[in-house]
Amino acid sequence: MIKFKSQLNQLISLSSVILLIVLFASCEKEADSLGKDILPGQDNLLIKLDSSATILATTVNFESVLSYSPDTASLERPYPPRPIYILGDYTNPEFGYTKASMILNFYPDSATYSFGDGRKADSLSLQLKLDSLFGNKSADVEFSIYELKKGVSFRSFYNSNLSEVEYKGNLVASKTMKFNDTVKIKLDQDLANRIVQIPASAKNDAEGMLSFQQSFKGLYIEVKSASPGLYMLFDPWRHSSRTVPRHETRLTLYYQNSTTDSLKYQYFVDTRVNNFSHNYTNTPVAAALQNPDLSQKITYVQGLSGLGTRISIPDLAKWKDLAPVSISRAELVIPVASMASVSDSIYPKGLYIKAVKTGENNFDFIEYGFGQTFLNGAYNSAKKAYIFNLAKHIQKIANSKFSLTQVENTDLMILADNYKEGLTNSFGNVGLNFSGAKLYIIYSKQ
Repeated sequence: MIKFKSQLNQLISLSSVILLIVLFASCEKEADSLGKDILPGQDNLLIKLDSSATILATTVNFESVLSYSPDTASLERPYPPRPIYILGDYTNPEFGYTKASMILNFYPDSATYSFGDGRKADSLSLQLKLDSLFGNKSADVEFSIYELKKGVSFRSFYNSNLSEVEYKGNLVASKTMKFNDTVKIKLDQDLANRIVQIPASAKNDAEGMLSFQQSFKGLYIEVKSASPGLYMLFDPWRHSSRTVPRHETRLTLYYQNSTTDSLKYQYFVDTRVNNFSHNYTNTPVAAALQNPDLSQKITYVQGLSGLGTRISIPDLAKWKDLAPVSISRAELVIPVASMASVSDSIYPKGLYIKAVKTGENNFDFIEYGFGQTFLNGAYNSAKKAYIFNLAKHIQKIANSKFSLTQVENTDLMILADNYKEGLTNSFGNVGLNFSGAKLYIIYSKQ
């Protein structure tokens, strides 16, 4: 009997795959009788297609993502939660103006350093090791470096929408240049004079780092470029060598003391926070945000903590009433909207889909997160659509494993990945056309 059930399950699964192919050719057909010839008489198993769900959508301002979190396994030198960070600004006709700034603080190479008697700073230099570029590659890039007036801690969490007014202190450097993968900027001499006088801790590295960061809180880095702009990607904690680490983004203090000239000492990146800001004035996005009802035909998704699309599918509640039921496939197919600034070649490869829980911006993953496969939020270039797998989500509703009050009206949120898309996919910018959106559910019921 066990062997028979196994064969039966395999045949049912195969039938579901065949039916899936058929439904995209003709979505009106229902497979009530598919597989009946292999079922015993006492079973009344039906395999059906449901594509009747009403799908409502609206654009929402997502505003913030987690940009830094502490690594509890290595409190002294926390490894980055996301190794990819972004500097730049960009203007897009549909998505407006976006700016990506950077907050960095630093730690001394050793807690027990000594600059000697009669020490005097010659200069202080910031080196940024940048990796790649998206946008106007010939544009002049203006770097503006500010001293932090409010510190950040490697033991704390930081989101990507920190207040510029709260963190930006005095300007300590500015430099305009063409893009270069290694940027060196000389900082203000007064800052160099202060840093050379910061005493070292004689106790341990951790206390030495905290003591230094109390005296010098760090830097706030901004970039401006000619329209439409550019983004630069880099890992501020990257090493050039795994065996003998040499931090490629660093501060270097050049100094002398009473006995020796031409000395130098280095400080390395500790906490690193991306700060994103957006301006949607006079764009289609602004119009969508001003009318946040769930009847929008075109919605928007944007990376760098920009925009998300909120979906409501009220018909999902009926699956509790149909139980017991088995959901074989549940594909939400959403075509992309035609946009002047986004083409097929730079659509995000995949999008997140999350369930809305409590509060407007509190979400949970409902499948496997970022979609790299056909059924997990990946972009399908043949259909010019994103396809999400909601089978597990709908099955949970049918099984009543959580109440619908935990998922407000079974609403879902579609978001761009803020870092994994890198510089090759326009940072998650995409429009979604809900005029042609469909939810195809293949299920069986006894």
